Amino acid sequence: MLSSLLGIRLVLLMGERIPSPAPAEIMQAIQSVTVTDSLEDEQGFQLALRLDKNRQVDYPLLRHPLLRPFTRVVIAVVLGAKLEVLMDGILDYYDLTGGQENESTLTLFGKDLTTLMNLEQRNRSCGNEASSSIVQRILDGYTTEYGLTPEITTTQDQQSASERVFQQTETDLDTLQALARRHGFVFYIQPEAVGKNTAYWGPRDRPGIPPLPALTTNFGASDNVRSLQFSHNTRAPVRARVAIQEPSTGITIDIPIPTLEDLMGSSAQLTLPRRTDILRETAGETPERALLAGQATQTNAPNSVRVTGELDTVRYGHVLRAQRMVGVRGAGLSFDGNYRIDQVTHQIRPGQYTQSFSLSRRGLGANQPTVVL
Repeated sequence: MLSSLLGIRLVLLMGERIPSPAPAEIMQAIQSVTVTDSLEDEQGFQLALRLDKNRQVDYPLLRHPLLRPFTRVVIAVVLGAKLEVLMDGILDYYDLTGGQENESTLTLFGKDLTTLMNLEQRNRSCGNEASSSIVQRILDGYTTEYGLTPEITTTQDQQSASERVFQQTETDLDTLQALARRHGFVFYIQPEAVGKNTAYWGPRDRPGIPPLPALTTNFGASDNVRSLQFSHNTRAPVRARVAIQEPSTGITIDIPIPTLEDLMGSSAQLTLPRRTDILRETAGETPERALLAGQATQTNAPNSVRVTGELDTVRYGHVLRAQRMVGVRGAGLSFDGNYRIDQVTHQIRPGQYTQSFSLSRRGLGANQPTVVL
C-alpha cells in the first residue's frame, strides 16, 4: 500500500512470515513512522496510529490481527523510481495514549530481525572452530525463513585440541556480537530489498561500497542539510598495551600492537591515541590471541571526528544508510571529505520526511580532493 508524501511514497508491508501490503484501515491511521538504522546500537522502528472509538466505546484497530506482537513489518520508501527498504523487523510491544474527542494514539514498537536471534539461550560446544565458522553455523539457521544472506569475513583463529574450546551459553545474537567484538568487528542485519537482507559480520569499515552524494552546507541554493555539528575528540582513540607470560619460565613478554590504520582512507591527518589501555587478561593467552585482543581494543574505540545533523530528504533526494560512506562539503578543510555513517533516524510524517544522522572518521582533513555530488 502506497501513501504520497511530497513526491515520496511510503510503503508498509505486514504479515506473519511473508509480509504483504498493509490494509487501508492501517495506512489511513498512520500519523508518523520512525526508523533507526545504526551500526552498533539497536535498530528499531515506531509506527504511530490514530485510533477512533466506535459506538461500543472501543478501538477496533487495536484488535487487528496484523498489530499483534511478532508480526513481521517491512517499511520502505519510494524516491522517484527507486524503492529503498528502511526496515525489515518484528513488532515487539505497543503503547496506547488517550486523547480528546474519542481519539487516541497507538504507538507500535519493533526491532529488526536480530530480535529473533535473541529469544533463546543455548548451551552448546563449538569445538575448535574459527569464529567465522561459528558465525556461519549460527546464521544458517535463519537464512531460508527470513531471507538472510550472510556476508562473513573469514578469520584464522582455530584453536588447537589442547586449548579450551568455545562454549556458547548465550543467545545467538549475544554470541554473534561477542565474537564480533573479539575481532574488532560488528554484526548487523541490513535490508537490501523486500524480503531480502544481508547479515553482515566483519570489519566496521565495510569495503567496496561507493559513497553517497555529499551533504552540502554554505553553498547557498545547493545546500541540502538543515544543520551540521562537528566535534573532534582527541581522547577517543586508544593504544593497547598487551603482554603474555611464558608458561615454562614465567617471563613476561610484551606483544607489540600495530598502530590502527585508517582503512576507510578518508582522513588526511589521523588522530593519534593519547590514552593507553592495559589488557591484563591476556597474560595466559597465546601470542596470536593476545595480538588479536589488542587490535580489537584499538578498533573498538570510537572515532575521533564526529558529525551530527539533519537533512530534508526531498531536497537531498537520497536515503542515508548506516555503514555507507557519505561526503561533506562546505564545512572547511578540516571537516570536508568522506565519513562513515554510524546512525540514521528516519522521521516520516504527512508532508515531511527528515533524516537525523551521525557520521565519524579517524582524523581531520580530507584524504581526497573531491566528494560525490
